[in-house]
Amino acid sequence: MEIKGVGEKVHKRLVEHFGSEEEALRALENQEFHELLLLSIPFHKAVVIVKDVYSKKKAFEYCDLLKTPEAREIFSSISSLLREHAGTDYGRLKLSLFYPTKDEEEIKRRLQMVEKAVKLVSSLPRERLAEIKARFRELKPLHKIKKSRITGSVLVTEDQGLYEDLRTQYSDLVEVFLLESPNDLEFLRDYTLIRYILSSKSDLLHLVESLPRTIILHSTEEEEILSEAVLPFFIENRGSIKACYEALEMLEGGGDGALKDLGDAVRTIESLREPEKSYGRFAYAFKNLRQVAKKCAEEANKDLVKRVEEGEYSLAGRDVLKILSTLREGDVYGSLPSEITGVIADVLKEWEGECARRLRLEDEGLAFSGLFSRAELYPISIDEKALGSLDNFLEEEAVKAEFRENQKAAALLKTREGLIRDSIARILELDFLFALGEFTVKYGGRPAGITRGLGTAFKGGKHLLLRKGEIGGETKAQPVDYVLGESSLDFKGAKGERVTVLTGANSGGKTTLLETIAQVQIMAQSGLHVLADKAVVSILDEVYYYGRRRSDTSAGTFEALLRSLAGIHGRMGRRLVLADEIEAITEPGAAAKILAALLEVFGKEKSCIAGVATHLGEDLRGLSTAIRVDGIEASGLDEDLNLIVDRNPVMNKIARSTPELIVERLSKSDEKRADFYRTILKKFK
Repeated sequence: MEIKGVGEKVHKRLVEHFGSEEEALRALENQEFHELLLLSIPFHKAVVIVKDVYSKKKAFEYCDLLKTPEAREIFSSISSLLREHAGTDYGRLKLSLFYPTKDEEEIKRRLQMVEKAVKLVSSLPRERLAEIKARFRELKPLHKIKKSRITGSVLVTEDQGLYEDLRTQYSDLVEVFLLESPNDLEFLRDYTLIRYILSSKSDLLHLVESLPRTIILHSTEEEEILSEAVLPFFIENRGSIKACYEALEMLEGGGDGALKDLGDAVRTIESLREPEKSYGRFAYAFKNLRQVAKKCAEEANKDLVKRVEEGEYSLAGRDVLKILSTLREGDVYGSLPSEITGVIADVLKEWEGECARRLRLEDEGLAFSGLFSRAELYPISIDEKALGSLDNFLEEEAVKAEFRENQKAAALLKTREGLIRDSIARILELDFLFALGEFTVKYGGRPAGITRGLGTAFKGGKHLLLRKGEIGGETKAQPVDYVLGESSLDFKGAKGERVTVLTGANSGGKTTLLETIAQVQIMAQSGLHVLADKAVVSILDEVYYYGRRRSDTSAGTFEALLRSLAGIHGRMGRRLVLADEIEAITEPGAAAKILAALLEVFGKEKSCIAGVATHLGEDLRGLSTAIRVDGIEASGLDEDLNLIVDRNPVMNKIARSTPELIVERLSKSDEKRADFYRTILKKFK
């Protein structure tokens, strides 16, 4: 299966990521598009791949509707505003599927998606929607984590067959050892952790158990014996997993079933990062043992001095003689009166217990007995041998506890992996739907009807960027009505003319109206709601938009424009042509003649509708009756020479230009020079 955008490099990355070409194709055909975002390929290339896979899956074709740079720019502005509502790259990628098509069934499918998205967004309070979308922004596709080799550890078995299987499966991750005789035990003593796997041939189990830092395992499942190979995936993706859970919790508002299981997974992942719990207690104690023991010895000495000084002791003559006689034997402790030895014993016991408490190991307090020396009574000192034994005990327990807790976490998370992947995929899809729905609701879009005739028409239409400014409180967008060609909507003065001329003063809204026509047509064929109260469009094959070109009046520019327009003439398929003041790129004397000729040519094209904005209103009188001339009327100018204008075109009427309005205003406001201004004004009639 050939896929657009998949060259040699992308093919190699797909195979490496999925493991095989077959698996890559399966994933793409199942529309697992989020996987593409993990391939380190440019976003625009991912869009090409996704569009090709999706269109083949749905058995339709995208059309090359946008025939000029300006038309493509209009689509780009629509797409950018749509995609900015997505919180994830996946959402933005999926929204890129909304590209123009001529396939009516596909347009209907997309409109159904839009309706679903609108219902979803409309069902949520605005504050809740904002909170959920904030979680979406924390989401990323689940990254595959390259497994790192585990050092200082060894897998041990006495079973030859099991040994071979373990070597085949895990030798790249950890050392695997075949235990064949008691002599091999010495080889194992230097490992930080010995992972002994029970089998039917475990004859040396009793010897292995005597080795320090040994774990006895009853399974060969990866999560049981090598949790280090399982957990990194969940830890590295914890941000997305947590955001996914929180978003679903806000949406579903409960903790039963799958959501509860997902919550358990999140809490398990978080616990792996909390040093206060589980194996972290032993690791903390091992790290801080010497520092805490030294501090406790210092405080124990102060406590002993205080107790002895505050106590009252009486020594009989025989007690003094006993002490003197035992000095030679070195047993001073045994010769002291019981009340003194009792104080010393209490201090030693209490401060050994306090040391355990400060290291958060109250339950393991017995292991701290003997930490302080009984040979030297004062000052109290640490028994280095006991300290070393305790050090080894804590290290071993930390290693074992870490293994057991990680083993438990890996076992739980492994069972939740499918749920996590499905939940992330679901949330990514919801991000796409939320963006689609929010865009539609925010801008007030409605579905356009499809007509079999040739025409584009709308009532209450608004320009997308003006609507954005209106939402932001920056401007007020006036709804407009307009029609090119046939329409089931009623427009006073319109008789199905396929070609229209739009006249009016500068800044009256001619350009905005042309762009609104293009936006309605392009959004409708993209399967999006359009910004109009009502709209009916034909499914077209091509859209041409020619914007203003005031900055260049060279012969080359004029020739290029004519060549482009000539290329439209005689083409097959339904076309929409929109041109904005194209006369500005040629000489004034020739402009009206050329424009009139172009209008007549397009008027004869039975499969073409066209709208042209121009300043050459009066110069175009005498056009064919099949060409309608409309005007955006300005009632005048305010004191700052700003137009007072109704943006809705009046059909079959040439609108006055800005210079005429200025002259008219001056003729009324300057009585001394009124005759001068009226003389000029007559030339406009």
